[in-house]
Amino acid sequence: MDRSLEGLWRRRSADFWKEASPYIRYMLQSGFPAFLSLVGIAFLVSYGSFLRQVPEHYPIALTGAAVLLPFVCWSPLRSWLVPADTVFLMPRESGMKPYILRSARRGLIVTSIWTAVVLIAFLPLYYKGTVPVHPLAAAAVLAVLKCLHAYAAWIERRMTYSSARRLYRLLRWALTIIILVSLFTFPLWKTLLFLLGAAGVVYAALKLPRKHRFPWERLIIEEARTRRGYYRFFSMFIDVPAAGTAVAKRAYLSWLPSLVPYRRRSTYTFLYTQTITRTETGGILLRLTGLGALSSFFAAQSGSLNGWAAVALCCLFTAVLGMQLGAVRHAHRYTVWQHVYPLPVATRFQSLLRAARTAHLICAVLIACFTVIPLALQSLWLPAATAALFVLLYAAVIAPYRLSARMAKENEDD
Repeated sequence: MDRSLEGLWRRRSADFWKEASPYIRYMLQSGFPAFLSLVGIAFLVSYGSFLRQVPEHYPIALTGAAVLLPFVCWSPLRSWLVPADTVFLMPRESGMKPYILRSARRGLIVTSIWTAVVLIAFLPLYYKGTVPVHPLAAAAVLAVLKCLHAYAAWIERRMTYSSARRLYRLLRWALTIIILVSLFTFPLWKTLLFLLGAAGVVYAALKLPRKHRFPWERLIIEEARTRRGYYRFFSMFIDVPAAGTAVAKRAYLSWLPSLVPYRRRSTYTFLYTQTITRTETGGILLRLTGLGALSSFFAAQSGSLNGWAAVALCCLFTAVLGMQLGAVRHAHRYTVWQHVYPLPVATRFQSLLRAARTAHLICAVLIACFTVIPLALQSLWLPAATAALFVLLYAAVIAPYRLSARMAKENEDD
């Protein structure tokens, strides 16, 4: 490897973590690790209770495939590239292969560790049903899948058109879920045959689209998105420098801002509604809502801890939604145009609270529906009422009050 490129990779990695270290320290001092510990303990207790009373026809193979799928297909690539590299580093493109291989190895090792942890957590449930494949053989198949996904993800990054990239990603995710279900259902040789056939189909298909030799633009976009993710997480504990905002179209949510009345005093309400629905915050809220609804539903269906495990998950995801929405207060806080245009600045505070409360209620009530209804159908009325009451109280009163207090304190500091 070119020694200067190796030094550049190490220097940029060290600079990023040196820059992030103060925010990590604030996060550790905030009590968040203790919160995660409590979540882990609650998960272990509910999972242990579920293992003692697994329903007779519970879809173990499908559950294992669904849980492992995102970890197997997850192929991040921290390249540390910035926009200026298209000018100063592009002339050395022919020597970038070892540089990227170093990033790929790092990403593969980290995601493989997470995959191994999830597999180990799944094994007690796996042994509750038929065990067609030895766990070591299953781990070897997952390792092969991880390597194949890393290679396919790199080819997808090189594709010229984003539509082709999304199509091929959907193809390999669909084939992977079939392979994982087969792995936990049928003998190993059948899974290997299908794996070889699927790998051949994907490999042949990957040769069809047009590709860049080195995807500078794609790698720079992914690196910027990863940095924004870190800063957005740290912003839940302390103010951090702005790292830019990615805007997504999300046509399926475009009707929500149109519900805001078209009048001057609703300007900031419209602005924060657009901010929540079109930025990365909206994507996080959607993923949390989906994950919370599924987790709570399965816990409620199994009746773990007489329904209280589902209540705990519902309350947990409701609280996490509030933490994510708290980061919206940093949006448009220091923008100059709000002092240039004749906007009702005095309404910004209330507009933010209104938009955050509405978004929180919509997402939390959706999670509560997947918790309360299954519990009510099993006549577990007390847990169902507790979940419904907590969701409404927290999303409508507690979270807005905490957000209001935090914004008031920040205004005093300013």
